[in-house]
Amino acid sequence: MKYIIGISGGVDSCYVLYKCKQQHLDAVAVTFDNGWDNPIAKENVRRMIDYTGYQHKVYSCDLTEFREIQRAFLLSGTPHAECPTDVAVGKTLLMAKKEFGANRIITGHNRNEGTITNPDWSVVDGLYVKSVVKRHGRIKLKTFPNMNLWDHVQIKKVWCLLDDYEYDTNQAKKVLIDKFGWQPYGNKHYESIFTKFNQGLRYYRHGIDMRLVDNNPEYDLTKPPMSLVEFHKLLDIVCRELDLNPGQIMSAPHSDWRSYASYRKWIKRIRKVI
Repeated sequence: MKYIIGISGGVDSCYVLYKCKQQHLDAVAVTFDNGWDNPIAKENVRRMIDYTGYQHKVYSCDLTEFREIQRAFLLSGTPHAECPTDVAVGKTLLMAKKEFGANRIITGHNRNEGTITNPDWSVVDGLYVKSVVKRHGRIKLKTFPNMNLWDHVQIKKVWCLLDDYEYDTNQAKKVLIDKFGWQPYGNKHYESIFTKFNQGLRYYRHGIDMRLVDNNPEYDLTKPPMSLVEFHKLLDIVCRELDLNPGQIMSAPHSDWRSYASYRKWIKRIRKVI
């Protein structure tokens, strides 16, 4: 069998690659590059590819177009600025599965990450992306790897390999550091500059602390995920890249996915039937 493995440079995905190599699985590593990756994360990916010898396929799209999509989400006032990246990652995993004739997709998701108890915190929805861009964007989608309704059904059939082990993130991190010189970069998901910014945006703008779903005892939840000064530095970087000013992001009327077209109700119905 052949497998597709999503890798971002984070602890979970790098450890998955390590365990797949230990099991002698025939696999292709896949990354979606949205132009925001932390250099440390890229180096972590390189080290793991060197170790495993797996082919590494990097998908992307027109980055100017992708930044326009992110810009539209920030103008929308929703807390889902990461939705375009999550959708693109899902689609490229499915594209790779087809391209390489693979049997299954493996991801770093695991039960130790906890559960998002509020369904409004995280939305991965291709129709939602189209709807937000149509209302707030300055472009039409051309190269963006968007997910259709059937893609959303299919992407749930992934193998969460880490659930086969008594997986501990901190122990995995130690193994990666000791064996491969893997480098930490702060809290979970900080492998992307934009995702790090979005963690701060959710906290300071929407009152959402995504650390609550990570089950990491190292987090001090009595303190913000980052200082207000650090957040404003990231805000300035994002504004320069996306042709925005801080007021457009921080003062946009609050909204959520219910104000836009979405696949959510259809996905639930199809999964019940399946």
